[in-house]
Amino acid sequence: MIDLKQFLNEWISKLSLESERIEWIDLPFSHFDNKEHNYAKAQISYYYQKGFWLITYEETVKPYAFIHELGHIYLWKLTNHLDILKKNEVILKKNPLTTKIKNLENALLDCFVNYNLIEFDDFKKPYLYNCIDNLSRIYQFESIDQSLRFYLYWYIIYKFIIPEDVRNLFTKEIKECLGQYKKYIMGKSSFNQKFFLKLNAKLNKFSLIKDVKNIKIIINFIYEILAIFPYWSKKKLQEQLNLIFKIK
Repeated sequence: MIDLKQFLNEWISKLSLESERIEWIDLPFSHFDNKEHNYAKAQISYYYQKGFWLITYEETVKPYAFIHELGHIYLWKLTNHLDILKKNEVILKKNPLTTKIKNLENALLDCFVNYNLIEFDDFKKPYLYNCIDNLSRIYQFESIDQSLRFYLYWYIIYKFIIPEDVRNLFTKEIKECLGQYKKYIMGKSSFNQKFFLKLNAKLNKFSLIKDVKNIKIIINFIYEILAIFPYWSKKKLQEQLNLIFKIK
């Protein structure tokens, strides 16, 4: 067992987040919105009225998951977007459309978070273990949305974030893993090979912008990917992303 207070304070210092008030509390698994595959969960939210960040977590969550949640604040700081996010509370209407946009957007945003964290060895080692462990898992997806999130996230992670030597060592397994997600998606939807060629071309642009510290470029990358899905109009998608990221 780790000393959570010491662990989090060490990482708050490493990420230069001392000026932020950050609290944490463990909650039962039933608290979390996405209860998929009995994953241990952690998530971070900003409480506007109280003026602090709160990490809620399920007791069996892995330590690197806490680092990832802090990594969201770290990304906002790197992109000079932290004060904007904290300024005014925006409440998104909960409906299937906004939930789908938020979930897919978050899968892509997580890639930027982890890319900026992987430079830290104390995060890199356990995170790479998780990436390799994921290759051996056979998922029984609970929804098309879940499989889409997996595909977006793991495509970028395996193609552009894990070190090249690790990628080369597991080339076959990575191809089979992404193929598993793709097969499920194609079997449960109208998405075909042509769609995936277009999607992959958009995802590949991550390599060109992964080092940017401009939030608008990151948001545009997310927009360009989500815009090829048939679930929403481009206008509606842009409106929702503007609300999520508080862009005028």
